[in-house]
Amino acid sequence: MEEFLKEYLSEASQYVQELEKLLLELEKTPEAEEVRQEALRAAHNLKGISAYMGYENVAHLAHEMESLLEKGDLREVDPLFQRLDQIQTLLRGLAEGKEEVREEASPSGDERTSRLKALLEELREEDEDLYRAFMELLEEKTGLLETLLEGEEPDPSALPAVREHLEKIKQSARYLNLDELVELLEEFETQLDRLEKGEESEWRACWEVLKGLLPVREKPPELEEFLSELSQEIEALSLPEEISEAGEEEVARRELPPESEKREVAQPVERPPERPLEQPPELFLRVDTDTVRRISAAVEELRSLGYRLEEVWNELRPRLSREGRLKLEEILFSFSALMRSLSEEVRGLRMVPVESIRVRVERLFRDLVKSTGKPAELIFEGRDLRVDRVLLQEVWPALVHLLRNAFDHGLEEPEERRAAGKPAEGRVQVVFEMEQAWLRITVADDGRGINWEALETRARERGVSWERVEDLLFVPGLSTKQEADTLSGRGFGLDIVKEKVESLRGYITVDSRPGQGTRISLHFPMATVLNRVITFPCGEDLWAVPLYALREVRRVSPEAVSRVGEEWWYHHHEGETVQVLFPDPGVREKRAFYLLIMGGYPVWGLALPEIRGQQEAAIRPFSEDIQKFGPFLGLALLADGRVAFVIDHGSFKGVKEFLEGARVSNT
Repeated sequence: MEEFLKEYLSEASQYVQELEKLLLELEKTPEAEEVRQEALRAAHNLKGISAYMGYENVAHLAHEMESLLEKGDLREVDPLFQRLDQIQTLLRGLAEGKEEVREEASPSGDERTSRLKALLEELREEDEDLYRAFMELLEEKTGLLETLLEGEEPDPSALPAVREHLEKIKQSARYLNLDELVELLEEFETQLDRLEKGEESEWRACWEVLKGLLPVREKPPELEEFLSELSQEIEALSLPEEISEAGEEEVARRELPPESEKREVAQPVERPPERPLEQPPELFLRVDTDTVRRISAAVEELRSLGYRLEEVWNELRPRLSREGRLKLEEILFSFSALMRSLSEEVRGLRMVPVESIRVRVERLFRDLVKSTGKPAELIFEGRDLRVDRVLLQEVWPALVHLLRNAFDHGLEEPEERRAAGKPAEGRVQVVFEMEQAWLRITVADDGRGINWEALETRARERGVSWERVEDLLFVPGLSTKQEADTLSGRGFGLDIVKEKVESLRGYITVDSRPGQGTRISLHFPMATVLNRVITFPCGEDLWAVPLYALREVRRVSPEAVSRVGEEWWYHHHEGETVQVLFPDPGVREKRAFYLLIMGGYPVWGLALPEIRGQQEAAIRPFSEDIQKFGPFLGLALLADGRVAFVIDHGSFKGVKEFLEGARVSNT
């Protein structure tokens, strides 16, 4: 019966999400008959599958929605939304479903692929090192291209990146005199040009040939048992997919249980209360963090094993016969290909398009407009970005609070806006965008802005001190509102938002101008299981900083750093001043040293006599208990087999106190 329940929840969730989208459309255009018919069909199908499975409460609510859609006044859709919320509450009580992970078969090669493979084999016989280097490049670029070229037709915005990767392969092929491969790549580029112009294109044929050059690897026997266990863990992560990924087609009927196996569900007679806005949207994947941690750790262990195998290979290579080198090289290449594929699959399980939460944001926005009586327009940007779904789920309560603040503290009443020379309808923007290796989520309004003077006055009354006036926004219990209401006024919220953002290694920036509006941005590092890090010695230990956490690395002279009291400051070329920490005070006596300037807030720098370099590393996080003993995120398992402590780039105060404590203990 459990399997049938999962099938039901998967299909029911899709109907619910489709109904939410359609009801939002009907509220804007109640005369849209086609939309009404689609909503009727979704409600009817939901009623049918729920009744057949014996979930009478869900079926009854769906029937009421069907009746309202047939007879009711569609200019008022609140009763429909109320019943939809009740259905979602009931489904959440049953939500323990999974969805099968499917793999697509690899395409077969053709004569052209065979000729190119023979050409590559000739290169291998002439120079094994060049062959191996080229195949690693081809494997890397093909993996990136596969992401950009997924779907029936590639996204036009992705074509410049596709051409860039093809050019890299072409340059290497031309250097190695692989003329026929160069011809293929030039033909590929020509077909992409035709595609961009809207002409008939055979780009896919070129793509299949290029993919066919990589050997199809069988899993080494020693990995079969491990990967089998790992696949079970991966399946545990997969819940019903979002409606945005499900498409417009109705999910095909699967075999339902016989009449004798139907189960009555113990559900209360009274309908459940309406779901609060702060609940995470149902489209989010509810991920067991322990399962994610186990899978990530398994991938890291495999990657570390690969590094060790590379070391052994380099030691044994001069002693092996040519035949032995070829066999071992084949195994290593196969292992590397499997690891790249596995890493991407695990990463892909967590990635969803931002579009998947757009409907939920629109629904929340719609409810805020009605509850406050303030007309407003929503502008949602960045829907095509793909981000970590767990991050979206974690950030959702913060996004809810910022939207509520935009209405309660930001947007004025229509009369006040007209008096200020503004349109009666306010404007709120929700923007998702990438900035280097950081995700920025911005909520902006064109309202009255923050009254900084009033905020300072309330802080003085409370005896609160501050360095930057923006910091007062995040003081618990401090609010400029005289009375609390259902939205805000108690002074709690932004401090919780700040705590959540910082727990995800992010930071918040605020830009507000009186009479013009407020812009609050949440910044998060887009870290993955495998990161590139910069390593450097610190005393007897090796420390590391992820590249995503660095704004820049500079080579500076001691004159560029000045002392103010007990602190050292670097005057940045962009006009800002950056406080600098010296793990080794003797660095200031050198002619020049490296300065690592951290991203985030506050911006700060670390002065170092040397940098060991950068390399790929698997970062293993510390538990919260261990993090209390130092400003470290965890351990970095480096490609050369060493281990480094990963410092917390967002904890300037923690790093400073740790270094000062280390100096005291040494003296």
